[in-house]
Amino acid sequence: LKPVRVHCPARLLYVWTPGLREMAFFPVVLLTLAVVHPGAAAPALRGNASSHSGVQRGARVPDAGLQKARIGRSLTFVNSCPEPLAVTGSEAAYTRLAPGASHVMDIGQMGSTNWRFTPYFLPGDSNLCPEDACSGWRVTNPARGSEWVGGMNPHYAAVCNPDLSGRAGVVGCCSKESPDYNAATGNCPNINNGGWGSLFEVFFDAWGGLDFLDFSTNFVNPDQGYVFFNIPMSLTSPASCSNGGSLRWQCLAADCNTAYQSPEDSEHNGAQLSCPSSASYMVEYCPGGKMP
Repeated sequence: LKPVRVHCPARLLYVWTPGLREMAFFPVVLLTLAVVHPGAAAPALRGNASSHSGVQRGARVPDAGLQKARIGRSLTFVNSCPEPLAVTGSEAAYTRLAPGASHVMDIGQMGSTNWRFTPYFLPGDSNLCPEDACSGWRVTNPARGSEWVGGMNPHYAAVCNPDLSGRAGVVGCCSKESPDYNAATGNCPNINNGGWGSLFEVFFDAWGGLDFLDFSTNFVNPDQGYVFFNIPMSLTSPASCSNGGSLRWQCLAADCNTAYQSPEDSEHNGAQLSCPSSASYMVEYCPGGKMP
């Protein structure tokens, strides 16, 4: 059997098989898979913009072999930006990283196999927010990739919540003067809310002894949502992955072709990576000190 991706908006079930780019509508297929493989799960879900922050992750039947294989594996986040970052993710994960700092997560202790992570700049010694509080960045609905590149757009996109930007009197960037600034966390939860920004997705022990990983920007087709990019990022692993060797994967701008540029990957750019389920990974933000 080939891995499948399953996406269920409302009551309609889509089943997509890698290697077959066509979409098919077979509700019975999921039932068959559930009977044949009661403990299996599909690789990383792809869907519209809302799916990135609102997908319900199904529980899996515990597998002692998989749990043992996870021992000693780690996912490390590194902040190479000159400014502090917050990394938010699934299961309400929240990590604050000072410049040059790193944070290691034990994959064996992570409670879900399907994770999504997004970084945000936090208020530091310098104020990265534009003087107009993001009112000068008017993002259309649906968004267009061109609104994330060229001129001042990358700077706006780096720090401005696109849902709050372009409005007079509305603060779209997190600073110590922002109305919802939380001094305890150093963050603004209503601005840096997980619904925008550079998206890294990983599905551990997804299928056939493999992890599935990807960056997702939706630059070509935001699908009624936003372009998911604010901070450059890279992914590395010493394991031999589907790119033909040890992994070094970068997405340095919103239009990078190493990311999903549309939810259905119509560009066929090989954005989804597969690595053995014994691998460890490092995600670096501002790789080499590169700021947006």
